[in-house]
Amino acid sequence: MKKLKTILQSNIILIILTVITIVYLSFYYNTKKNIEEKNKIDGIIEKIDITDNYINLYIKSNKEKYLLKTKENKEYKLGYKIESYGKSEIPQKNTIPNLFNYQNYLKSKKIYQIFYAEKLNIKSKKINYFYKIKNKIYEKIDSYKNTNKYLRTFILGDNSLIEDNVQESFSNNGIIRNAYKYIFFYFIFFIKQNI
Repeated sequence: MKKLKTILQSNIILIILTVITIVYLSFYYNTKKNIEEKNKIDGIIEKIDITDNYINLYIKSNKEKYLLKTKENKEYKLGYKIESYGKSEIPQKNTIPNLFNYQNYLKSKKIYQIFYAEKLNIKSKKINYFYKIKNKIYEKIDSYKNTNKYLRTFILGDNSLIEDNVQESFSNNGIIRNAYKYIFFYFIFFIKQNI
């Protein structure tokens, strides 16, 4: 009977593990999600971004996520259930090789379609407690007019409102990466002082 040490040192096991890994990874990365064009989406708002041209709503609908773009300026809150009519598109790949690929970026967030809404209805304004708390935090931060974009970045990690050159400066100086540590340690220190 061979010893375990000699079995594990053999090249056959290494080759078998390598083949299994390659087969698994090729299957995992090459599986394409069945994407069908949709005219209607029902779902819950998970995130809101406001850009120059559109209001971007990140929607969760029956285990799928969508990026919904609309020009309708309504009061949207996290957790609202919406119904939208329009057309869906698959995001474009990068047109110039080795640059930012928007399709891969959205895939990393498990978003496979962009939905352009022509008509948007809010079906329900009932919000669960998680979204209520998150909305209250956003409202409180937004009440500070001069510093709301920086508070969103440091407390919530939402840097969508900060200009690119300021983000780059923060990133170079390590401010954004270390802000969460400072807040955590301050919170622990505050609790310790009050006990």
